[in-house]
Amino acid sequence: MDMSKLEAGRLTGKFRPVQLGRLTADIGALFRSLAEKKSILYEIDVGTQDAVVYVDPDLWEKIVCNLLSNAFKYTARGAITVSVSHGFNESHVRIKDTGVGIPKDCLTQVFDRFFRVNNNRAEGTGVGLSLIKELVSLHGGQILLESKTADEEGSDSGSVFTVVLPHGSSHLPASLVQDTPLSSDAPGSLHKEMDYWMEFEQHVPSSAGSASDEAESAVSSTLFFEKEDVILIVDDNADMRGYVRKIFSPYVTIVEAQDGLEALQIARSQKLHMVLCDVMMPGMDGPTLVKHLREEPKTRFLPVIFVTASDDESLFGGKEEGAVDHVGKPFRVRDILARVHLQLQLGKRRVKLEMTLRPGHTRCRLTYLNPAWYQITGFPPGRERDEWLDHISPRAKDDALRVWKGCFENHESASTRLLWNNDVWTHAIIAPVITADGNFVGSFGAIIDINEQFRLEEARIALAEEREHVAALRAEDAETQRQLEVKRRTAQELLIDVTSHELRQPVSAIIQNAEVVRANMKGLRDLFHDCRKRNISYTPTDRLLGEMEDDLQAMDSIMQCGLAQGNGFAHSSHPTLTNLSSHRK
Repeated sequence: MDMSKLEAGRLTGKFRPVQLGRLTADIGALFRSLAEKKSILYEIDVGTQDAVVYVDPDLWEKIVCNLLSNAFKYTARGAITVSVSHGFNESHVRIKDTGVGIPKDCLTQVFDRFFRVNNNRAEGTGVGLSLIKELVSLHGGQILLESKTADEEGSDSGSVFTVVLPHGSSHLPASLVQDTPLSSDAPGSLHKEMDYWMEFEQHVPSSAGSASDEAESAVSSTLFFEKEDVILIVDDNADMRGYVRKIFSPYVTIVEAQDGLEALQIARSQKLHMVLCDVMMPGMDGPTLVKHLREEPKTRFLPVIFVTASDDESLFGGKEEGAVDHVGKPFRVRDILARVHLQLQLGKRRVKLEMTLRPGHTRCRLTYLNPAWYQITGFPPGRERDEWLDHISPRAKDDALRVWKGCFENHESASTRLLWNNDVWTHAIIAPVITADGNFVGSFGAIIDINEQFRLEEARIALAEEREHVAALRAEDAETQRQLEVKRRTAQELLIDVTSHELRQPVSAIIQNAEVVRANMKGLRDLFHDCRKRNISYTPTDRLLGEMEDDLQAMDSIMQCGLAQGNGFAHSSHPTLTNLSSHRK
């Protein structure tokens, strides 16, 4: 990815002052556990005096990590040393190992892109050292190499890479210089890369069994490969090919190629089901290989997965350029197994569909139905597939014909709900199949069993309707009660009116007679009080006796009025009370 950015002019760097010795020591410390695992003597010597040098911290981490990764990769035993020294105008960072070394006649070519050293171990550098050289050049520095192999007489094997960086910032573009010092936090942006090398070292041939063990654990319960499936691994790094081969070889047939051209020849000569391809390779790279595969009918639908150094899609310009997926390094065994399994199955179905749906076989007929379709629809397996429309409920046939016509006449995707004769509801989708040259060759459809959801929806609708019906009955009952309440209140008001009318008629007579009786009684009381006060006897006069007679007549009148009123109230109120009682029932 970084090499692609360099070539495109998009990798420039942001340089700031750092304590070079301390930063380098922090980066080198990430490899301490790897050295212990490989039983290699690992030393870091940055001295006590440090110098301030302008570097891009992220790019410097890449430089140191790549050099250390190469050292550990090609050093089986012995020692690896990281040292930093400072001169008056420049600083020197040396990484020394006791590995297999590089032949003398290859020292001038080792920094060339994709250069291979043709011996047993150091077979190639890919773009690693070429990238390091370019990154050092971005810092205004240079990288030097001293190396010897065991074949050279009288010498021990090993290599020394020396990176020379000038002091100050005058050699750097002013727009890329930042004077803010680097924080004291330990570098962490390349922990992911360090994890990759740690995992990779666990799966080199000396201990490669663990890769297949992890793969077996990942596959045993969820994934189903077939040994007849052929996967082509394309990578210029033999160790990476070996690692991937160990993962997949127990389950599928593996074929290997070290570059795109060899892979293309293999794809033309034998049947493949999947290609796992590196991106950056000498000769023909990954995207170019995919382009050629897509141009040939035999490999047009062959699934290709890029195994990249990063998940950054900018490497492909935001597109996968014909690849169906890409896996970033480092990857987990379970993840790459799942990705390959998924794309392998999809690729098989895609090829089968392409072979089935040919011009001349797509005249509104069903050419393929999977077992799930028969199970969902209840369509008899022995029946002609073209009779599928007769197995759709009459209430849904118009919808089925509508979407079918839209696809085959207008080349439009469509979907609808279909009810089949087995009383199962499905969601049906149909889409046109268009070739690369724009020709319509048929359609691809799918159905989804939504019977439970549909029945649940029906039940919800029925429940809602029932609730509406109950609410309507309650509203009707409430209206009836309201009307009865109105009638009851009307009856009460009528009773009050009748009673008031019956009572008002004798009131005046009662009042008059009562006033007469009261006045006579008051006069008689006053007369008796006066006689008592004067202590004299009293003999009633004729007048008094006459007034008492009048009082008795007045009392009779009051009694008669009361009796008449009571009889009249009973007669007048009984019908009203009866009427009121009937309304209460």
